[in-house]
Formats: sequence, C-alpha cells, structure tokens
Amino acid sequence: MAGYIGSVPTPQATQSRDVYTATSNQTTFTTQGYTPNFVSVYLNGVHLARADFTATNGSDVVLASGATADDVVEIVSFGTFQSADALPLTGGTLTGDLIVPDGDLILGSTAVTATAAEINLIDGGTARGTTAVADGDGFLTNDGGTMRMTKVDTLATYIETKISSNPYTAQSTAATGYITLVGGLIIQWGSFTASGRSDVTTNFAITFPNACRSVAMSQTGDQDSGGTNGPYLARKTVSTTQLQVRNSAFSHTMTINYIAIGH
Repeated sequence: MAGYIGSVPTPQATQSRDVYTATSNQTTFTTQGYTPNFVSVYLNGVHLARADFTATNGSDVVLASGATADDVVEIVSFGTFQSADALPLTGGTLTGDLIVPDGDLILGSTAVTATAAEINLIDGGTARGTTAVADGDGFLTNDGGTMRMTKVDTLATYIETKISSNPYTAQSTAATGYITLVGGLIIQWGSFTASGRSDVTTNFAITFPNACRSVAMSQTGDQDSGGTNGPYLARKTVSTTQLQVRNSAFSHTMTINYIAIGH
C-alpha cells in the first residue's frame, strides 16, 4: 500500500480490479473472484447501482441491461479482513478485563444497573443443597433496591424480634390470664371464690375488643344435696369486661374456675 513510511500495517484491506471492453449486448463478465456484497461496478466510469447488476456467485457479474459495443466495464472487488484483537459480532473469546467507563451495559433490552461490588456478592454460585445453615453464613437481601450480604444470625435476631412483638402471642400466664391467637381470637381464664347463695362479679384479664362469645365453668368445694347445686351465669351479666356468676349452693363456699372465649 502506498502512502506509508516504514512498515506497512497488517492486516491490510485488499482489492482487485478487472477492466473489460464489452461486446455488443454483453451482460456477463467473469472476474478473478469476489466476495458477494463487496463489489463495485462501473460502466464507462459511472458507478452502477446495486439494482443494475447481479453479483452473487463469487465469480460472474451480470448486468441488468446489455452493454453497448466498446463500453468499458470496470469491476472492483474488495477483500475482507479482521483487525487484530477485534472481537467479532458473534462468538469469540474475551480475555483480561472488560472495562465500561461510561454508559450502561445492556443485556437484551435491560440495562445492568448493579455495581461491581453487588455482582461480586453472587460469585459463590447459586446451587442449592441440603448443607446445614450456620450463623455466620451469608445470604443476599434487597435493601431498598441495593443488594447486600447479610448473615444468618442477623436474620435470626430480626425474626425473633418480630415474633416477640407479635400481638398474636400469649400476653399473660398468670392465674387470671389470656392468650390472643392468630386471627384475633382471645381465650381468657381465671378463678374466684363465691359464698353460698350469692352473686359474684369478676373482671376479665383484658377487655374483649368485640364480644365475649362463650364461658365454661367448673367448681371445687362441697355441694348441698338439694336443689340446683353448682355455679351458673346470672342472666345478662356477661360483657366484654366481666361476668357475674351465682353460686346456687345453699350454704357452702365454692372456688369457681372459668374459661371465656371471645374476640
């Protein structure tokens, strides 16, 4: 290649040139060979458009219209090459570092917005197995849009805190106590003493937010032999905060135990 001082750079782009003097109505011109789509054709110095010739078989160039006798047909074919260290459009292997100083790395139609530090968090692989989890093991968590590595014992502490503050757990195991179940169902219990032939009002450990739906009772102590001997609920005295019980025994004091269910 002319125009260089010193060593000619390699690889070089090459071209071959065939010049013909056409016969009357000649259409086909056989060349030294070419790569399809890398051919230029000139007729009397005028560059022909792609629609004016066909060059597909790597050898022949066929004009769409026959040339006139003594027309000059010039066919220029260009050689292809690959620049050293260039990555092809398909395939190829990249070694060393890939540095993207500005802009986004697009995979498909999605821009990769993760930082290098975030991507490095997952370089341990994604395979799952049955290996026991230890306190010091790490796992990925999305912290408000930022990927972070967190230890298992940190997660355990967080879950324990949430469970301990859960309103659906036992709040009191005292003699007069209660437990709130998932969904808001509340069970309360307690005991009190009632003398014979008396009404006794007792308060629940907490107020039922909506209603007390059922009360079951049992008693301990002597009973008289006659009449209705045992505790029963006095009429219209169950509320969200208390219940009233009558000891129907004639003269004996009883300890009355109850379980109340509500929500």
